[in-house]
Amino acid sequence: MEAAGRGAWWNQHSNINGQALIDRIQQAQLDFMVVKAGYIDIERTLTRAGVRWGTERYAYPSQPRLEAQYLGNAVRRGAEFIVINAEKEWEPLGSGARTLMQNFISQIRGQVGRGVELYASVDTRGGRIDLPHQRVLAAEITAWMPMIYPEEFYPARFKPRTHVPRAFSDSLDDGQNFGGLPVLPTIQTSRGIGAEAVSLQIAECERRGLRGYQAYTIGHATADEWQAFSEERDTMTFIGVGCDRATLGTDQFESFRLYVGPGLEREKITTKEERMALAAAGYPLLELTAAELGQYAER
Repeated sequence: MEAAGRGAWWNQHSNINGQALIDRIQQAQLDFMVVKAGYIDIERTLTRAGVRWGTERYAYPSQPRLEAQYLGNAVRRGAEFIVINAEKEWEPLGSGARTLMQNFISQIRGQVGRGVELYASVDTRGGRIDLPHQRVLAAEITAWMPMIYPEEFYPARFKPRTHVPRAFSDSLDDGQNFGGLPVLPTIQTSRGIGAEAVSLQIAECERRGLRGYQAYTIGHATADEWQAFSEERDTMTFIGVGCDRATLGTDQFESFRLYVGPGLEREKITTKEERMALAAAGYPLLELTAAELGQYAER
């Protein structure tokens, strides 16, 4: 699966290119990028830096041949996969959207054959996954990329610890039929969502055991937001918050992120707010003895 792991999107509104783009990719140790089709300078920058990338179009149902041509040209320039971004223009078309999407995918296959993986970037809230165009996608894609944008979904009085879990639940837990395909959310790093919300989104992906996610977008994130995204780059699995039970409730109370992988590691949590954010995302507080906690090496 070409788009498994940690990625990020670039579009023409991202306002980042050249070495600044590569610096952010390296800071977060991304596995791949998703690039708006047609921006050849960005594609070349990534290729020269050895960064894997896929191509994406915000697809209009009225021009399937043109959309497919954009995507096909990008594949011929080096894109490893295709993301079909099918949004509000498809939703009111009723049963006619089925034929239109089938035609669009046929046009894509005519451009690139069947060896290139397709992914669906769609809004899966409120029964949308049962719309005709999404059911066509379900039969053709390698994985779903649900757009999970908590602040954009609930802009009024946005509260990260309330609305991040709600956004995931509305997008993934409301009876959606993913057909057993992998789910790789596109998470929000835009509109000033804040570093805490970025961390909470990643924690939610990890808590659910998802095989990857992408930041939307690499250029819209503030420095603090990108730092938060970059900190979650390890191959270790984060299992919860651990503390020495002897210090629980005292002034000496300390807590750590606990990771399990090839070994055991711990990383000190420096603020109460971070610990509360992790608790809100569903991670347990593990009360360990000093000896048990000592088995985790300090990072």
